[in-house]
Amino acid sequence: HPDADRATTPPLGASHPTTAHGQADCPCIDLAGVLYRRSHRAEGPTVTLPLAVLSLVMFLVATPVVVGLFLPRGHTVSRRVVIQQPREVIWERVADFGGQATWRSDVKRPVRLDDVDGHEVWRDAGDLALETIEAVPPERLVRRVVANRMFGGTWTVTLQQAPGGTAVSVTEAGEVYHPLFRTISRFVIGHDRSVTRYLTDLSRSFGEVARVEGART
Repeated sequence: HPDADRATTPPLGASHPTTAHGQADCPCIDLAGVLYRRSHRAEGPTVTLPLAVLSLVMFLVATPVVVGLFLPRGHTVSRRVVIQQPREVIWERVADFGGQATWRSDVKRPVRLDDVDGHEVWRDAGDLALETIEAVPPERLVRRVVANRMFGGTWTVTLQQAPGGTAVSVTEAGEVYHPLFRTISRFVIGHDRSVTRYLTDLSRSFGEVARVEGART
């Protein structure tokens, strides 16, 4: 009956019937609401995650730099080992820069560079070039870092007679210019690492077990 159809069909623009709880009795509206709420919940972490990661990266990079700003640029570390060999024999080994690849674990291919003021210059570990500024056989050898923007300082090797052999001492008076590497050198690598490894390799090259002594300062 036409009147019955008009009675059951709501006019255009009229609100949909609601349930007893006040919710719209229309499946399409309910579905739209669910999708809207889910999409907004999913967008939250997507927006904030990159910011959180970026903040963490900035914190991890900035913290070591800030710590390095409060650390001294210079450091001094000394180590000592006794090797059961005459001073002259040990001197020949430590003064032969070209042959250090045969016994040093951190030297792969030493390269002779141009002399500086008549002094030998060798690049022996990575990009580190060292100039021999003093050589007093068989007692004292001093080498200085040349033209390096990250590190500077000197290495002093002394040989003294000891009971049954020779006391070999190495003193590193180093400087680390960049605050980040200053922190890494102090807390991660350790200022004494290179000196200790040098003396350990030197002892092993003579078939001896290294007993490295000394204190960091």
